[in-house]
Amino acid sequence: MDEARPGVLLIDDEEDIVRTFTLFLEKFGYSVDSAGNGAEAEAKLSDNLYDVVIFDYRLPDIAGTDLLRRGNELQPGAVKVMLTGFPSLENAAECLSLGADSYLLKPVDMNEVLKVIEEKLRERAESEEKR
Repeated sequence: MDEARPGVLLIDDEEDIVRTFTLFLEKFGYSVDSAGNGAEAEAKLSDNLYDVVIFDYRLPDIAGTDLLRRGNELQPGAVKVMLTGFPSLENAAECLSLGADSYLLKPVDMNEVLKVIEEKLRERAESEEKR
């Protein structure tokens, strides 16, 4: 991870999504790391600090909500975004109640992702300044 750039961990098992997100976010100054399954994601969450963690709702070995719970323990200060191709009101409510800062639907508009990340990072910085 590049210390000078905000770090993002993208957790998704679809290589096209990982490639698209990585190229897009790096263009806007983010350092992007990725994990394709829950085990890999948990190892990276344990070993590194990220400013943003983007979770896929469905992974091959774990539910995204279970990984979100673990992410809250390991990365309490990170902005957390849940992506899903299986939207429902119940899923959205559950993710937000578990601490997701945003819940976005696939196929996702990359500009919307960037807007959410920047807005949430700004809110986090403002909150830290007030302490």
